[in-house]
Order: sequence, then C-alpha cells, then structure tokens
Amino acid sequence: GILLITLFLWLYAKLGIEKVNLFDEPFENLAQLFGFFAINFFTINFILATRAYFVERLFGGLDKMYKFHKMVARIAFTLAWAHPILILLERFVGIESIQRYFWFGNNLRSNWGILGLYLMSLLVLLSLTKFLPYHIWKNSHRLMVLVMVFVFFHVVNSPGSVNSSILLKIWILGFIVVSIICWIYIEFIYKRFGPVYYYKLSKINKLGGVNELYLEPQNKPMIYAPGQFTFISFLKNKKVSSELHPFTISSNPHEYYIRISAKNSGDYTSTLAHATEGDLVKLIGPYGYFTRNSLIDQKKQIWIAGGIGVTPFLSMLAAEKDEPTGNNIHFYYSTKTEEDAVYKDEILKNAENLSDLKVKLNVDSISGYLSAKSITKDLDYDIKEARILICGPTQMMYSLKKQFIELGLRNEQIVFEDFALKPV
Repeated sequence: GILLITLFLWLYAKLGIEKVNLFDEPFENLAQLFGFFAINFFTINFILATRAYFVERLFGGLDKMYKFHKMVARIAFTLAWAHPILILLERFVGIESIQRYFWFGNNLRSNWGILGLYLMSLLVLLSLTKFLPYHIWKNSHRLMVLVMVFVFFHVVNSPGSVNSSILLKIWILGFIVVSIICWIYIEFIYKRFGPVYYYKLSKINKLGGVNELYLEPQNKPMIYAPGQFTFISFLKNKKVSSELHPFTISSNPHEYYIRISAKNSGDYTSTLAHATEGDLVKLIGPYGYFTRNSLIDQKKQIWIAGGIGVTPFLSMLAAEKDEPTGNNIHFYYSTKTEEDAVYKDEILKNAENLSDLKVKLNVDSISGYLSAKSITKDLDYDIKEARILICGPTQMMYSLKKQFIELGLRNEQIVFEDFALKPV
C-alpha cells in the first residue's frame, strides 16, 4: 500500500504537473522512483524496530517480524544503490561521471546523498559481521538515523518531482520525519516508559548448565501468557551486561515470581554467573505468540522441546496443570545427553495427573535424533490432525519442520519460536 501511494504521487507529479514523457529519460526516472521506495523501506524498518505491540500482532510474533526486518533492510540497501547507478547509466559521458555521482564535489545536494549512501553501506556491512564485538555493533546500529538525516537534506535540495508536487514532498519528507521520531522513541522513551517492569533477583539456582533466576516484582507485576518472553536488563551490577536480552519466561503465570532459565551458551549468558541476589532487574514485555493461550482451541497438539528450548513449555505445562484444557498433548523433551535433561523431574511431576498429556524423553546420544516418523508411531490418530509446536536449536526446528511437511502437514500447522537476536 505504501509503495502504491508513492508510485501514484510520483506519477501525478511527473505526468500531471511536469507533463514529461517517462521514456525520454527512463533510467533517471526509475532512479528517482527507486530512491523514494528506498526511503519507504528504511522508514518501515525504523517502525518495526520500535517493537510496538500492533507490529508484533501484525506479524504474529517478534521472531517473524525480525525476519521481515532483515528482508526489508536488504531491499532498501539494494534500492539505495540502484538510485545513483541508474542516474549514472542515463548520464554517463566518461570516467568523470563516476566521480560526479559517487564522490564528493561542489554539488551540496549530491554530497548529502553520497554521505548517506556510504554511511548506510558501512553500517550494513558492520551489522553483517558475525565476529564484531557487541558494543561496536550496537553503537554503529544507532548511527543509522544519520543516514535519514543526510537523505532529508538530499531530498529537500533536489530539483524535479519532489519539489514540483507538494503532496509528494510532504509524503516523502514525512517518512523521513517518522524515521527520526521512531529513533528518538527507541533510544530515549522505549527503555524508560515502554512496557517496563522492575524486579529484584531474589534467588539464584544452578541446575546443571542452566542458571535459574527468580525475580520478584518491585512495583506492578508483569502479566504474561505461558510461553511468552521478556527482555531483561541488570541495572546496577557492573559484572552483568546492562543491555536488554530476550529470555523466555519458564515459570507458572499464576506464581508471584518470574523465573528465567538461561543456559550458559554465549557472551551475554556467561555474565549471568556474576548475578547476585538483590540485583535490580528491568523487564520489558511480555512478547511472543508462541503461547498456550493462542493455541488453546487446538485439541491435538505435539510439543517438541530441544535443550533449553524447553523453557516456554515449562510455563505452558505449569498452566496446564493448574487449568487443564483436556487437549490431547504429546510432549517430547529432547537433549544431547541425559545430564542435559535438567527439567526432566519438573516435567514428569507436573504431568503426572494429566491423563491427556503424555511425556517422552529423547536422548540423542542413546536414541538418536528425534524424527517426525518416530513421533507418528506414538500417536493413535493421523498426524495431519495435529498442531506441532517446536522450540529448540534452529537446525533441529527446520529439520523437523521439513520432515513434517514431507508427511503431508501444512506449513501453518507447524509453529515454532525462532528468535536469534542480538541484545539491544
């Protein structure tokens, strides 16, 4: 819809006001349109980055939204580079043309555009670097707003359609202003006045390679659905990173405290070993549509947890114990070794009085990898009637999804949480 409005306003400016023949300078006209589209896409990404609840609801979860975010960023990057390249193709008269459109000169309007293009390219390349230290990645990502500032001055000083039509000018500059407003919200408002809750770390429990953090509310408690996650930040403990990091809530939603179960598997989670009782923690959320509530009407369900991916199911199972739905649930808890199955006892205890819920433990080192075919053997109904919920390592989730689809299940029958996100 946004792109169609941009196209309509641009065509009105070109054909209705300027009354030009679009085929007289086809590359330059296309370059102008692509430049406007690039602004549209960049603004969409700024809106997505706010994590507004209406955005999450639109995509059915932040994990899906961030996949779209990455795709939009690639499109915006491509369109931004296509803008000067197409102009160059239209006006190429020799090697000096390359310098004119890709290096700084006396034309202030072009200089603003070149600044924005090169800064954007640098920031995109940095964000794609897997080995970049987090603090550098974080600070570089914040500079993306400067790209929009440079683009603003580039557009304001550009001749042609954007200045011949006041409607097109307001539309395009409005997108840039929205981007800047979103950035201000992300940097200065979201972490202070968004869905923020303050908790105190009241208990730490080490369960194998998992650190369990028990958090008690210091003001109003967070109301969450079983399976949702929250972003957490330690406020005064300098040995633990203060950056927001997503963790699934593994506790019973009816309990007073919130439990976070974090496996020591990365730079951030390794710092949690320095957390101490009494630490003040900020929570932002909750988020997520991988929940018991959203699937409660599905009478036949298969839950598949891989390793620490068991956390949303722990919350779902606790809620199921308190308020049984009577749904036919097969719960598979898969780990590499028996020692990794740290939540085996909790799961078996909560499931013991639920006759409609069956638990099966799978240890890769003993039984091999869990497969879709092995699961079908445990069912007394056609697997095509089931809704599949999977949470675990990315490779495991996509492998099982492929296997289930090969068995005839539809894509929408398979739901999983795929949340690979750097702290923010």
